[in-house]
Amino acid sequence: MPKRETPLEVREPEPGGRSDVATDNPLPEPPFLGTEVVTGIPLADYAPWLDETALFKGQWGLKDAGTIEAEGRPRLRALLDRIAREDLVEAAVVYGWFPCVSKGDDLIVLDEDGGERTRFTFPRQQRGRRLCLADFHRA
Repeated sequence: MPKRETPLEVREPEPGGRSDVATDNPLPEPPFLGTEVVTGIPLADYAPWLDETALFKGQWGLKDAGTIEAEGRPRLRALLDRIAREDLVEAAVVYGWFPCVSKGDDLIVLDEDGGERTRFTFPRQQRGRRLCLADFHRA
C-alpha cells in the first residue's frame, strides 16, 4: 500500500448551533391529534418486512447461503403458512400525531395544554451542515 504523502486532515466541529434547514416552510395539518389503534393487519402486509438476515443468521444460527436456502427459507415459509392457516398472530399498531416544538437538539412533544409531555434528544452531525432531527421541527 503506498504511503500517504499528506497527513489526514482532522477538523473540529464547525461553530454554530442549528443547521441551515429552512424554518419558514408551511406546516402541514395533521389528520387528527392523539393516538389511533389499527388492528387486524394481515400477515401479508408485514411479512415482507421481516429481517431475514437477523432471523437466519442471528436467531437460527445459519451462517452460509446454502444452508439458508436449503433450511432457512423453507422453515420460514412453513412458519408463515402455519401462522396464516391457524390465525396465530393478531397484528396491531398504535400511532399518533402530537404537537411539538424544537429547542436545540431536543424535540419537545406537547400535551393538550401546551405543556411538555416528553422530550427526545437527538444527535447532531459534527461537521458539514450539522443536521439534527430536531431541526426539521419549528422552534
